[in-house]
Amino acid sequence: MAKKQQTAELAKVGVAVALTFIAGYVDAVGWLSLNRVFIAQMSGNMVLLAVHLVAGEDGHVWLQVDTIVGFFVGLVISGSVIEIGMRQHMRCIFVVALVVEFLMLAAFAIAGSALPPSPFAEQDHSDWLTYVLVAVVAFAMGGRIPRCAWREFFRFSPRI
Repeated sequence: MAKKQQTAELAKVGVAVALTFIAGYVDAVGWLSLNRVFIAQMSGNMVLLAVHLVAGEDGHVWLQVDTIVGFFVGLVISGSVIEIGMRQHMRCIFVVALVVEFLMLAAFAIAGSALPPSPFAEQDHSDWLTYVLVAVVAFAMGGRIPRCAWREFFRFSPRI
C-alpha cells in the first residue's frame, strides 16, 4: 500500500514539473513571438504595464491589458468549473482542465504558424491575430492555477 501511495505522489510531482516546464516554454514563446509579453507569469506583465503606461506606449499597454484580462478570465472560469466539479464529486475534473489547456495551446500552435517567421521581429500591436493568440494562451495559463485545484491536487505532505 505504501508503494502505491509513493508512486501516486511521484506522479503528482511529475505532473507539477511538466506543468512548470510548459509555463516557462509558453512564456519564452510569448516573449519572443508575441510582442514581448509574458503569458504564464502575470507579475512581469504588471511591471511592463506600469512601464508602458508611464512611457505612454498605448500599443504595449493594450497588449498587457489583453494578457492580464485573458489570464484572469481563465482563472475565474476554470476555478469555478473545478470547484463545481469537486462539489459534485467528479473524479476526472482535473483531466478535463488539462484537456482544455491542451486544446487551447494546440490552437495557439496552429494559429501561431501565421505569425511572421522571425521571432525577434517587432510586430504591429494592432494586429488582431496577436491579441487573439495572447488572450487564448493567457486564458489557458490562467485556467491551470485555481487555488481550489492545487489544494485538492497536492493532497500529500512532502517528506523533508
